Amino acid sequence: MFSFRVNFRSCRYWIAMVAGAGASVLFAQSDNVARYIEDVKEASSLYRTPDALGYYSSTENIASLPQSSEHEKIKIARSLRACVALGDMGGAATEAIPVLIEKFPSAEHVIIDRRMHYAAGQGSFEDWLQTEVVSKKNTFLLSEYLLEYNSAVKCEKFVETTYQKDIVDKDERNGRVREAIVDMFVIIKFHAGYCALARITGKDFGSDQARWREWWESTGGVFVPQAASESRPSGSGATSAALDDVIVKGKYRMVLGTGDEFIGTVEGVDDTSLILETAEGSAYTFNKGLVVEHELIEKPQQEGDFAEIKEQQTLTYAMLLKRRPAGLPLEVKLQSGATFEGKLQSVAAGELQLDVDGSTIPISKEAIATITAVARKQNKEKPQPEKPKGPFDTLITRNPATDEYGRPLANLTYVGKIKSDNGYQVVIKTLDDEELTFTYEQIVRRISHREKQKFSDIERYGKPLFCPEGTILIDLPPGKPGRPFFKVCMDKYEYPNREGTLPKGNVSYAEARKLCEAQGKRLCTMEEWEWACSGKEEYTYPYGWNFQEKICNTEGSKHPEPSGNRHNCASKYGTYDMVGNIFEWVSGPGGDPVLMGGPLSKCQTRSPGVGGGAKSQIGFRCCKSN
Repeated sequence: MFSFRVNFRSCRYWIAMVAGAGASVLFAQSDNVARYIEDVKEASSLYRTPDALGYYSSTENIASLPQSSEHEKIKIARSLRACVALGDMGGAATEAIPVLIEKFPSAEHVIIDRRMHYAAGQGSFEDWLQTEVVSKKNTFLLSEYLLEYNSAVKCEKFVETTYQKDIVDKDERNGRVREAIVDMFVIIKFHAGYCALARITGKDFGSDQARWREWWESTGGVFVPQAASESRPSGSGATSAALDDVIVKGKYRMVLGTGDEFIGTVEGVDDTSLILETAEGSAYTFNKGLVVEHELIEKPQQEGDFAEIKEQQTLTYAMLLKRRPAGLPLEVKLQSGATFEGKLQSVAAGELQLDVDGSTIPISKEAIATITAVARKQNKEKPQPEKPKGPFDTLITRNPATDEYGRPLANLTYVGKIKSDNGYQVVIKTLDDEELTFTYEQIVRRISHREKQKFSDIERYGKPLFCPEGTILIDLPPGKPGRPFFKVCMDKYEYPNREGTLPKGNVSYAEARKLCEAQGKRLCTMEEWEWACSGKEEYTYPYGWNFQEKICNTEGSKHPEPSGNRHNCASKYGTYDMVGNIFEWVSGPGGDPVLMGGPLSKCQTRSPGVGGGAKSQIGFRCCKSN
């Protein structure tokens, strides 16, 4: 091992750091650097996962490579995290350079997938192979096998992915592979030391350890370090640890290093990022290092916490919004005179949802006249009038009336059972036993809660499909051999499906399903998502056959953008951000969680759902069909 040389130029740099940032911050950083250096020293330079050991044992004709213990895996994981953290510090971690060069930590994993089936209609054979490689790389990064995704993604460009293939059988015509059975071996190398060195120094000498050693010895340890602000957001450092006390679902005032201030509810927090949803319904994802000040305004309300609310008490919408007493029995009277009685399911800035006999009834704030807390248990001695039994359907229609200025009044809500739908008009029988007819032009939103009828595929395709506002009709007609056919309404943007709003991340597969169901929709299937992205032309990307870096957000995992921010990142149908931005949950075979979309993915890229857990870089969009 070579020694670290101290010189006056580097001393002047540290003196300037102390003068500008304060000695206490510098000493805290020095302690962290020393701790991270020890983590790097304690682990081996190269760690191979059990799958990688098995692969190399067979390909290098070695009877058996030494197996790494669980303790060694923990040490290498700590070493990889230390490399990412040192890279975050930029020039403040200069002291670690000689150790990083000498150890040059890296990890290798091999994904083996045997008897993979390729068939015509899946793009060219080589393109299909590349799609599978990207899918398996995503699977490794998202699996948290050695490193959580939010840390791994900082070094994503230092992850080297190659593959080997054994073609077991193939049908080739006119020089083109028509069908094949393939064994694939995807070799993933995570160059953590290279990543840390490049981010600290601002230099790039590749994954060649000798070149880094040669550069360091030639400089004598004297160079202009990478400023911390160049490798991480302003204000990062010790501030991240100060956010350990943040309570999810708590209401906070957050001040950023940019001077911006936000007030909202913390929806999620992990090692590197924080998701804040404001009272206006806008969601924001911040690097924790950007937060320089935070203040708890209101602790999260416990579900069912309405002990202080009395029966027959008149409530304001603001009281419900502030306390969010889920499960509270309410009587909600509308401006139209209709009255609903049920349990509060959820409340947001512009809409509350009421559970009426098992059906979710959305009611806009503007449509409400009064809200009253009612008895939690019905008096059994007092006979109750017989009510229609659910489940019920809901129609939300445009209000034909206007105010004194000619502006339309709040939408009208009708609950009952839909009696008929001829593709142009819908007839609903309300809870008051009144039959009303509405045209499709009058209907803003339709939510069906009844059990779905069983249709054959062609009957389902031929049945009229009403697409709610904010969704796009994906119509893939029958007739082309080897291609599915279906009609489905798909959200135009990633949830919450609002242009100009950041997509909601940090959502589990189960939560995504519930959020879609609350809108009378469901998660899209793999097949629906893929063809909505590729279109009838079967494009590789929503915009065409060839990859173009600037059209979609390829930095989405690190820097998500508001929905629709890139106007050209749209499929032929008109759905946005299907590749780029964040990953999306879709429903796989048997309802298993699957991930599609995301940075550098193709329309056909499918990644296993890694347990369906919530991660800040995973969102979803909803679908609706007959």
